[in-house]
Amino acid sequence: MKTKLLFTLLLITAFGYSQTYDNSAGYYINELIASISGTDSPDEYIELRGPVSGTLPAGTYFITIEGDGESGNLGEVQEVLDLSGLSFGTNGYMTITFDPNTGDPGIENSYSALLALANSSDYDQTTVTGYDGDLLDYTSTYLLISAPSDPDGLNVDSSPLDGEFDAAGSHTSWNIYDSVSSMDDDGGGANTEYAWAQMNVATNYTTTPTYFDFPSGSSVISCDDDGGSSANVYYIARQGTSTGYDPVSDWMAGQTNSGSVRPNWEFTSREPKCVPDSRAGTTLPDSTFGGPNEDPVDDVLSNEDFIASNFKIYPNPVKNVLTIDSNNIEVSSVKIYNILGKQVFFQKGLTTNELNISHLNSGLYVLRLDTFEGALNKKIVVE
Repeated sequence: MKTKLLFTLLLITAFGYSQTYDNSAGYYINELIASISGTDSPDEYIELRGPVSGTLPAGTYFITIEGDGESGNLGEVQEVLDLSGLSFGTNGYMTITFDPNTGDPGIENSYSALLALANSSDYDQTTVTGYDGDLLDYTSTYLLISAPSDPDGLNVDSSPLDGEFDAAGSHTSWNIYDSVSSMDDDGGGANTEYAWAQMNVATNYTTTPTYFDFPSGSSVISCDDDGGSSANVYYIARQGTSTGYDPVSDWMAGQTNSGSVRPNWEFTSREPKCVPDSRAGTTLPDSTFGGPNEDPVDDVLSNEDFIASNFKIYPNPVKNVLTIDSNNIEVSSVKIYNILGKQVFFQKGLTTNELNISHLNSGLYVLRLDTFEGALNKKIVVE
């Protein structure tokens, strides 16, 4: 008996502990404006996506966890929004905004007129218990979970504090449907920034990776200040109707301009502050609120099938030289992006069919070919 017990303990130590993630129900954090340049309330915005007209079961919560290295409550659940019994619209979306009728009656949020129109056909307007229009800002983790009881005040990471869920505690009974974090870079030294999400959006992660701790195996997007002003991230969303955690094709993030005519938020024109770069300098249309998000990659690839049929790209995996054969289609530019969505290679035109990429480190990249017929994205592996 003792031998078996020792063997079990060794297995736990060797393989570690894994928090439960299961989204077979199809509940997603679709769009999030939790940090705003200026006063958050009343212009914060939370959007969830799920089954058409589906109802969230009892024990469904949207929560925030404190991760700011300068906070005294690291790893603690700070806010709980009880979503039990709330329903998605007939288009499969649910929006959570500050309600001027239950908050400050003298304030209208930026989405009021737009969502009033949506509410007439798709939504029932219901008070969300625990929401005051002012969510915890970065560094913070946002989770959509199922839990047996209200998790307010629980600590998920105390021994040791390392950006990983503790192996013991009430949180081990949670099922996490979806999760994303927003992390600033004012940590370093004793003030590391922490997150507990499957997708982590971090300011200047590419230049200061040691400032951040988040779960091993999770994904990260880096929005960089490019030597200019701070790259504060105000907008985080899934691309289109994505369901995964690929930082290139599933999520997008960026800094919006404080002078935007809301709700049509404008993104800074500085590409490093936005992921993907094509998000920079664009404006959110009305349709993104209470409906499918924009897809900054696929929106410019409507002709991709035709383009792909006229290109042959090999070898893949590749070591030093990538060959690109085209069927008389002129290439205007060649770009390569790393898994963080940052551009690592640019060439104007294609003067020869051989591309020297020997300077790139081993890993996964996205090759983008811009042509006058459209654009083509292709994943390549560099050995």
